[in-house]
Amino acid sequence: MNRLVHTTSLSLSLALALATLTTTALAKDIAKDPIARARMELMDQLGQNLKIIGDMATKKTPFDATAAAAATSTLRADAAKVTDAFEQNTSDPASKALPRLWDNEGEFWQKTRRLQKAADALDPSSASGLADGLNALGASCKDCHGRFKAD
Repeated sequence: MNRLVHTTSLSLSLALALATLTTTALAKDIAKDPIARARMELMDQLGQNLKIIGDMATKKTPFDATAAAAATSTLRADAAKVTDAFEQNTSDPASKALPRLWDNEGEFWQKTRRLQKAADALDPSSASGLADGLNALGASCKDCHGRFKAD
């Protein structure tokens, strides 16, 4: 029973995180500001690697140690870039970043550190290792998007 609750929670966290990142993939194609576009591409890449990891963790796809290690490595590197990507306050009509992000930078930086910590804690050695860290990762995405990203 406990494993079922964990798997359901994991699936919900992953679905919410992926749903918020999917719109980024569409909007980046129409963004004109190069800085906003680069941020959107970074978020899109985070989402792609989160999907790879999530699909293995929830057994939608078979576990592949090489793919898990590559996706985890890229996700960690990209998570470390988020703070710098939002350093400059720029806007673009296609961007979903809310202006309050720059009014609450301390809170935003705290949330990006939480993302980095969750990404660093992922264990790509097995599907269960990925699953164990995926809730924290999905929760960090959802927390930041819920506060600083428009629907």
